Amino acid sequence: MLTDACDEVFLNVSTFRKYVATTPELVDAFSDAEQRGYDALADSLLTIHKPGNVHACVDTKEMKIVSDNAKWLLEKRRNKQYGQKVLVETHVTADRAIIDALSRARDRATRVIEDVPYTVIDITPLPSSSPAVDDEDLSQFI
Repeated sequence: MLTDACDEVFLNVSTFRKYVATTPELVDAFSDAEQRGYDALADSLLTIHKPGNVHACVDTKEMKIVSDNAKWLLEKRRNKQYGQKVLVETHVTADRAIIDALSRARDRATRVIEDVPYTVIDITPLPSSSPAVDDEDLSQFI
């Protein structure tokens, strides 16, 4: 699509993309044109069997190939809009025996923690009665 349009006016595609990137008003226009092109391609899949369609085919195998290619391109270029959406649901159920075993294990662990005697050790520093150490006294260790 873009390559064909650039070839018609003898313009390199990379030159066109650089020009669009450096011209703010063209960024939105190009993005809109791209989106319209993808929408047109998606709409053409609904009428692929009609003779007036750009991608019109007579053979059903050919129709499938053309439609698969168009769907692949749409999915790769506009994944959020045309990509496949996957919904993963999980339902976790716990057996009553498992719940009871976990409950008993929790009770045992709680009992062990409660039965262990503990002592509190005071680590508050005591006021020092020794004189402060001068930095010069420490110079011998350096």
